[in-house]
Amino acid sequence: MVFKHMKEDVLRIAKMIDRSAGEPKMFSEPVYVEFSADYALFSRPEYQVDKISYPAPTFSALRNAMQSIYWHPGFNIIPVMCLCRNPIIEENIGSNGVDTRKKPEVGDYVWVGKQRMQRTQRFLRNVKYDVAAFIVSRPDATPSDKCLKSYYSELTRHIGDGHTFKTPYMGINECVARFKPVDFTNLHALSTTVPVSMLPAGNRVTALL
Repeated sequence: MVFKHMKEDVLRIAKMIDRSAGEPKMFSEPVYVEFSADYALFSRPEYQVDKISYPAPTFSALRNAMQSIYWHPGFNIIPVMCLCRNPIIEENIGSNGVDTRKKPEVGDYVWVGKQRMQRTQRFLRNVKYDVAAFIVSRPDATPSDKCLKSYYSELTRHIGDGHTFKTPYMGINECVARFKPVDFTNLHALSTTVPVSMLPAGNRVTALL
């Protein structure tokens, strides 16, 4: 599968994410990775108590998941495409919470029996996403294009070896994600293609590819 991207749009998003990046540069080769998880929750901002997930991952969720694999202050990761490989299945999961917003202090006790409140969260179940992203430099930390090639090699090596900077997750910490390399040339149109322009933005990014 071949996807089109505009270099100017990728650099524009990089400037929106990091306004201190100056004039960033983009590495020509994209990074491909497949994420999968038993559950995912990309919470909608209008639901504060009972969280409900978007049907697709947000821009910030994909970016954070890739940064969990390999992070360095010298570059930013810009996701440009997400393929939903599995059907969208929603599942409601209930949990017991505490109906209080008071910050506990030393010596305080919370009587759960009197302040118990049940909450319901709507998760996505059995998710699998194929993601394409580009590496963009941060000129204040990256002196040359040679560093971008090194960052690209390190990120692809981490994806191939299964090494991580920290544990990646799909939306929230409880939804631990698995990942592996993926070859976009062997993908078929049976997947549900979700361009990044259709993904919920998150952070300060409002105009995407």
